[in-house]
Amino acid sequence: AGLGGGSSNAACALIGLNKLWGANLSLQELEPLAAELGSDVPFFLRGGTALAEGRGDETSALPEPPMHQVVIAMPQRSLSAARVYKHLESDDFSDGAATRSLAKGLSARRLRYSEMRNSLQGTALSLCPQIDELTLRLQKLGSKVGILSGSGSACFGLFTEREPALRAAAELQAAGFWSTTCPFVEAWNGCPPLDRSMLPSD
Repeated sequence: AGLGGGSSNAACALIGLNKLWGANLSLQELEPLAAELGSDVPFFLRGGTALAEGRGDETSALPEPPMHQVVIAMPQRSLSAARVYKHLESDDFSDGAATRSLAKGLSARRLRYSEMRNSLQGTALSLCPQIDELTLRLQKLGSKVGILSGSGSACFGLFTEREPALRAAAELQAAGFWSTTCPFVEAWNGCPPLDRSMLPSD
């Protein structure tokens, strides 16, 4: 769905095995291993807000933005990441100026909605036109943005209050879309502690 599910699972597996096996590798030592598994896996070692550079595996932490409620919604049709990337054109790529400006705004604890974009959105839209309807619906329901998540086909909207977000998700569900809400997730500030109750007994 473009929500990083597989990549976050891989990062959690690395963190869990690091503790289970007593390897005691630091996050900096885990990052190259994570990058071998996938470009965005290093991001999920820490979570929170970060600027990703290079092929996406070079991350630097950014200040947390003001808290928002996220509405995630899915069209009926799914997309494979491979298919979206296969159809990318050179015009789909930007020079990164908007992303750098967005990161600069976050350093001042400001979230500049107008600079939030996803270069994969145009390609994904050509493969799944319903994405356009969904992103427009999100904005009509009060979201600050309506943007494709990753390579799709999930889309997200941002709300400053919880109740409007819940109403928007309910309206999207009534219109036949899968939808849910969640708040921003803050950084781990290091690997989360291992819950030994989750492990098999000796």
